[in-house]
Parts: sequence; structure tokens; C-alpha cells
Amino acid sequence: MKLPFELALALRYLRPKRTFVSVITLISIIGVTLGVAVLIIVMSVMSGFDLMLRERLLNFNSHIKVFTQDRVMTEYRELRETVLENESVTGVAPFVIGPVLVETQPDEGLPQIYTPYIRGVDIDLESTVSSLVSTNSLVVGELDLDGGLLVGSEIRSQLKLNVGDYLAVHSARSFHRIREAQEEGSELVLLPDDYEVRGIVDAGYFEYNANFMLTSLENAQDLYDLGDAVHGLGVRLKDASLAEPTRQQLLKTLPAGLVVRTWEDENSHLLEALRVERNVMFYLLFFVMIVAAFGAGIPTPPSPLFLGRFAPVLRRFSAVLLCCLASWRQDGENGRKMAENGRNLGEKRARNSGG
Repeated sequence: MKLPFELALALRYLRPKRTFVSVITLISIIGVTLGVAVLIIVMSVMSGFDLMLRERLLNFNSHIKVFTQDRVMTEYRELRETVLENESVTGVAPFVIGPVLVETQPDEGLPQIYTPYIRGVDIDLESTVSSLVSTNSLVVGELDLDGGLLVGSEIRSQLKLNVGDYLAVHSARSFHRIREAQEEGSELVLLPDDYEVRGIVDAGYFEYNANFMLTSLENAQDLYDLGDAVHGLGVRLKDASLAEPTRQQLLKTLPAGLVVRTWEDENSHLLEALRVERNVMFYLLFFVMIVAAFGAGIPTPPSPLFLGRFAPVLRRFSAVLLCCLASWRQDGENGRKMAENGRNLGEKRARNSGG
């Protein structure tokens, strides 16, 4: 039975003549096996971590955000209908987001100060673009944002909060009113807005749990004196990979002056760090495989007798390879000539039609 060339070559160098298997053969096989296994395992772990992080980012973030340059969008209802006309869009929800200063109100001890971001959402529409108001992320409490707050699990730990506690929220409106009162010389004392902690959420991502609180869209509009305006629109797509093409389409259909950003733009630093780390690991493990391959090839160099026996096979293989390269080059030249002929024909027709 005639063996294939690859199998015959492997058996010739791995199987010794005097014994069934040698120590050098085992070392070579184990070295190559470990090198390939380490490469596969590490790259799989890195790819899995990348996918898990992307999934968590996309679960609690919209794929695209639309807002104005001054961050005050008054006609957001009409813009929402326009965005929904895109075939790649599955949901659109308004939002208000900005930094606030919160102060605990404990029964005993000193109050604590914290500066998270507060995000106002429409609880009915938000479920179409993210999982922020999903019961899966709720640890304790209820999804009631009317006059209340949902705080992240890390904020709860740092401020020692429980459901039913109250937070004094100092917003941009509070500071504006204090400055206006000082300019007018008024001695009026302005108290911050009090909000009840209605629930604790766990987004599965430390940055969200430690820096974000949720409230209703109306409460956030009051905190920032927006009236009926919002800061922007969150957009959910059928596929997150369509974010950039959909962004280009929306820029053409939406009025001028709007800013459209994708989730990749907002998390570019994190995605770039993951990409660099994965590439570095790949290069390092690739060199490990090269070392393992040298370990398999160095112990038993090919003999002249063996090379002479397989010389016709090597010559035929080289001949086939050269024929393939020549054929590919000829196909490329033919394709280039056809492209030039097509371009000339098109220009001729354009001149004729113009005349």
C-alpha cells in the first residue's frame, strides 16, 4: 500500500529503525502538541473574553447615539420616527444623561458625598434599546422610576444604601439657581431634590455599577431644566456590526447639525486595548510554535538517500506550483486587459451619448 507523501515523510523522520519509538520522537511530538495546544487555548480564552465584554457593553448600551452639538434635542419625537424608518433599526429611545452630586441622608453619622452620572430613561422605550430596565439586572427592589432611583451595586456598597433610603441630588439646575441667587443678593436657601432608592441593579460591568444611576425621563428633565427636550436618542440595530454603515445612512437622512456616534466610537480605547493584547499574545505564542517546530525538525536531518528517493516527487510538486503561479499571473493579465477594454468602451459610450 502506497502511503501519501506527507504521511511517508512524517513516518520516515519520527519512526526509528531499531525501536518502535524513541525518546527524541516523543519529545518532538510533545513539543509540537504543547505549542499548538497553548496557542489554541490562549487564543480561545482571549476571543471568549472579547466576546463577553462586547456582549456586556451592548446589553447596557445602545448601538448608536444621536444628539445635537449643544446636547439639547427639542424635536426628538419627529427624529425618532425618522430613525425608525431605517431597515436596520429595531428600537429608538430618548435619554437624558449627565453628572450629579448626591448626598446620603443617614439616621446616624455623617452624610457621604458621591458624584455619579444620572441617566433618565423612558422605561417603556428603553427596553427596546438596552437591558438597563430589565428584571434580569435587578438585584433587589422594583423597577419604579417615578420619583425614585435605581443605583448600581457598587454605588450601594460605597454609600451603604438600602432600598427605601433617600438621596439628596444636586444637579446643574441647583447650582444655576444658587449662582443666580448670589448675583441677586438673595438669602433664599435652595434645597436639593430628594429621591428614594427604589432598587439596586447589577449590570455585570464595574464601570456601570460604580458610576451610573437611573431615573425616569421626566425626573432627569427637571434636574437639568430641559422642559420637554432630551439630550439624545439611543438606537438599537439588528446587528451591532452594522453600526458604522447605519451611521452613514442616518447622517444622510437626518437634518444637518446632528452628531451620530456608534458604540465602537464610545468604547474605542477599551476595544483597542483588547485588540493590541490579543495580537501580542498571538505573536508570542506563534514564536512558541516555531520553537516547537524546530524541536521536531532538528533531531533527525534528512538523509541523502531519502532525498534522492523523493526527488521526483519534489520536482513534480515544484512543477505544479510553478504552473499554478504562471496560470494565476496570466489570469491577472487577462483580467487587467478586460478591465481596460471595459473602461475604454464605457468612455466611448459616454462620449457618444454626450454628443
